[in-house]
Parts: sequence; C-alpha cells; structure tokens
Amino acid sequence: MAIIPAGLRQRLQRVPGLFSLWQWLWRARNLTTWVWLKLWLPLKLRFHKARSHGLMAPLVLSLTSHPPRFRFLPLTLRCLLCQTIRPDHLVLWIAREDKALLPASVLALQKHGLEIAFVEDMKSYKKLIPALQTYGFDINHVIVDDDMYQAPTWLETLLRDDGGEEYGEAGIENVVRCHFGRIWLEEGAISACSGQFPKIPTYRQWPPMSPGSQTPHGFVIGHGGVWFPPSSLGPEACDYTLAAQLCPLQDDVWFTWHVLIRGWQIRRVSQPSRRFSWPGADAGNIALSSQNNPEGGGNDLAMQRIILHYGMPSKR
Repeated sequence: MAIIPAGLRQRLQRVPGLFSLWQWLWRARNLTTWVWLKLWLPLKLRFHKARSHGLMAPLVLSLTSHPPRFRFLPLTLRCLLCQTIRPDHLVLWIAREDKALLPASVLALQKHGLEIAFVEDMKSYKKLIPALQTYGFDINHVIVDDDMYQAPTWLETLLRDDGGEEYGEAGIENVVRCHFGRIWLEEGAISACSGQFPKIPTYRQWPPMSPGSQTPHGFVIGHGGVWFPPSSLGPEACDYTLAAQLCPLQDDVWFTWHVLIRGWQIRRVSQPSRRFSWPGADAGNIALSSQNNPEGGGNDLAMQRIILHYGMPSKR
C-alpha cells in the first residue's frame, strides 16, 4: 500500500522543489541500502537456509545478463540465492561470446547453487526461451531481471497466496502471476468495436494493475518477476526467429501475448515486494525500458505487429 495516495502525490509533485527533494531522498535511501547489502549479503549467504517450494512440478528460476550489467550481477544473484523459498534450479543464461567476461565473483556463486549456462545470444529472450527448451513446458518457470534488488520474500510472495497457500491449492487456475503489471485494454473494449480491432492506447497510457487484481487484458512486466505455471506457455513461444521480427527487444510483449492467446489471465500479487535498480545500473540508457517505454516506442510498435500477426486473444 502506498504511504501517500496517488492523487495527493501528483499534487505534491507540482510544488516547486519538492519533487526534486523527494527524488534525492529516494536515491540516497537506495544508495544506503546498496552499501549495506554489499556488506551483509556475502555473510548471510554463508549460513542461509531456505524452504522447499512445495509445488507439484519443479521450479526453475531464470535470468540473463550482458557485459554492461556484469558488475551488478553478484548482488542480484546473492539476493536470489538468499530467498526464503528455494527453486530447484537457479540458472543464469549467458551468451557464449560473453563467457570470458563473466567476473570471478559470479563464477564463485556456483558453489552456493547457481547454475550458469552458455547459449546463443537471443538478447533478453535468453532468460526464458532456453529454459523452456531445456526443462520443458510442464514445470514452473520464474523469470526476473539482473539489475534489481529483490526482497528475501520476493519469490515466496510470487508463489503463495495471502493465506500462505500454494498456487494449485488455492484453486486458482490458468493464471500467470507477476509482481508488477499493466492493463493494455479496458474491459468491454473488444465487444464495443463490433468485431474490429479496438484502438490500443499507447504503453505510457496503460494503467498499472492494482495489487491482487486479475484480468485477461493484463501485461506482465518482467523486471518485477513473473511466474509461468506449467502449460502457460507452449513450443510456439520458443520461435525466436518470429519473436525477433515482431518484438525484437520486447520479450514482455511476446510472452504476455503467448500467455493470453492460450486463454490464460494475468494476476498481480496482493502484496508486491520492494525492489529498486542498483545505483548506476541504468546509466547510459542500457535498460531496454529507455527504448520500449516512450510513446511510440518499442512496446507500442511490438503490440501493433503482434496483433496483426496473431489477432486479439480470446477469453476462455
């Protein structure tokens, strides 16, 4: 729950100097947390013990990275290795040509359970397509970004309901969960168009999903973490040649659409965990969001192309 309501926050941002002060305080807090974690996480990892996830099918947690982000990887990986819930596999997927550039601090984490796999360079798609091809479609796949702090309960929150029940035991079926998502189309917009494609708002206009909400018009945002349960994706989601044509840098668009056209819905968890980018991780506009999020940017173009190719998803 936000400490300051959204409406009041928007009014306060218009007060001269107040928004700049808030940004400075936010950065200062993140920097302090970053320094503390650099000291604390290596010690915590030595004595850390996690619980089993308790799901019926195996759980694979995947992420990828590339050289500009390698200096932030040890912190991100230690956050993931110190989760309260233990996946069956924590896999870092790296392009073969980047193998020699991996820092020793990342390689050393293999003794704590990290697995490193070297694959074809499929850009951001490396975090999920190789995992689907290697481990199959009938298991649980979770993806996360490489440049962010994730709280120790991040994975547990993604997998469990508010009452502490596992996904399957809670009776929720055909739902992909995410910590953060958006709504790309209002309810009823398709039927109001009399069979024609509705006008999709630009990405910047998509409202965030409310915590605990579920919709067939949801859009998963990978940096917060996404759980794809068994059978939520199929072999067609591994067609990288087509993905590179329709959504070259927009893997969130590609995987969201493949979930939706299989009749699944998107749910945002009720209590999203705290997260922030490591200081300096987005320097030089290396984050894909700098290309995908602006109006008329990559997400908008990818949505146009994928709708033309696949059509609108149907509710089941």
